[in-house]
Amino acid sequence: MNWLYCDDIPFSFVFPVYELKDEYRNRYIKRGNTDNFIEVFITNWDYWIGMFKVKKGCKKIELKTNEFLSDVIIVEGGKCYV
Repeated sequence: MNWLYCDDIPFSFVFPVYELKDEYRNRYIKRGNTDNFIEVFITNWDYWIGMFKVKKGCKKIELKTNEFLSDVIIVEGGKCYV
C-alpha cells in the first residue's frame, strides 16, 4: 500500500465495518482459515480496522453485514472496478 501511495498509483481498500468482528470470525471459521490466521485478525481486530480507517491516499470501502468483495468490486477483462 505504501509503495502504491508513494508512486501515485490509485488503489481501493476494502475492509469490514468495525462492529462486524463476530461475523468475520464466523466467516473465517466457515471458510476453513487456520487458527493462526483467525488469531492474527480477530485478536488484533481493533488494530487492523483502526489502521484501515486512517490509511491515506486510497478510496476506502467498508463492507456491511453480509456484504462481500464481489458486492463492491466488478472484474471485467482482468481489471477491477469499484
